[in-house]
Amino acid sequence: MKTLWLIRHGESAANAGAATQDHETIPLTELGLEQAKRISEAVREDPSLIVVSPYVRAMQTAELTVKRFPNAKFEVWDDLREFTYLASATCIGTTAAERRERVEEYWRRLDPDYIDGEGAESFRQFSGRVVDVFHQLGNFKYRNDFIMVFSHAQTIRLLTFFRSTLQWKTEEVMQQFLNLPRVENAEIIRWTASAQKAELWNHFNSRSLTFCATERCPRRLECQRFLMCLYMLEIGFLGRTCTLYEPDGCDKFIPLPEDVKWE
Repeated sequence: MKTLWLIRHGESAANAGAATQDHETIPLTELGLEQAKRISEAVREDPSLIVVSPYVRAMQTAELTVKRFPNAKFEVWDDLREFTYLASATCIGTTAAERRERVEEYWRRLDPDYIDGEGAESFRQFSGRVVDVFHQLGNFKYRNDFIMVFSHAQTIRLLTFFRSTLQWKTEEVMQQFLNLPRVENAEIIRWTASAQKAELWNHFNSRSLTFCATERCPRRLECQRFLMCLYMLEIGFLGRTCTLYEPDGCDKFIPLPEDVKWE
């Protein structure tokens, strides 16, 4: 079984309404720490890999899980950090409620290249690094994997959006972003696929999935690209296969490795 858990950090001081000084060092509340404990207790098998945002609230949420499973590979991925679209210096000492008008103004602008100031990033930059995370998660090298990802609401929302497609333009993604479902504190989003096809993952780079044969291609069951698309559909990383139709096969054909059997 191939399983991925996307986990938002527990309740932070900012989530509880407190003014904050540095968005990277916001700690968990007592409730957030209790939520982190419950997450750790919910794990029923040893993870293959635990990856965490470098921000304090995500690290605190993962801490008990990491201690409970010392044999799991542990990594901190900077690209899992939260989307910071307001200039950091202008947010010091403010609450979420006090920033709400600026937040609404930012999203009304709908400019994926706008950068509010020092310490902020554009939506295009944010989207680019989340795509990188998506590919990193797709290319891990274990066969029967259980991966736990501790991150933030907006990062997780965008990751779940990219399950359905990587083909949208950034402008279109930004327009859709605010309509995506909320991710609550300590919420766990589970993606699971059978282990039947996991072996092929070790041979495949998911960045090659821009084009593939469709179900009508006569060489589809011999093509690594097409079968990997089916697998990514199963695990939830794609919402559909590519619509490319080449009745005589296509120039993107990739033969299966000799040591891989597809059942």
